[in-house]
Amino acid sequence: YFFNEKWFNSLPSDLQAVVREAADEAAAYQAVIDDEDQKASLEKMRAEGVAIHVPTDRAKWVAACSPMLAEYRAKGEGWNSFIDKMLAIQ
Repeated sequence: YFFNEKWFNSLPSDLQAVVREAADEAAAYQAVIDDEDQKASLEKMRAEGVAIHVPTDRAKWVAACSPMLAEYRAKGEGWNSFIDKMLAIQ
């Protein structure tokens, strides 16, 4: 969720904490909705006869993405943590 930084910084620290907590809760809820929507969409596509390809050689995909990941890691703070979390997903 995005909001004006100037506005956010003008809030007292207790209200900043409330906004952060609400944003975290909303993001978690959105993740659940997205997962449900993705599953429903895949089911609908399969029912319509669409062939869904699920990559089986994850290591090959990770290797192919390595140059891009290195580029984003070089951008610094935030990206390394994000990439590590993404790669940890099985």
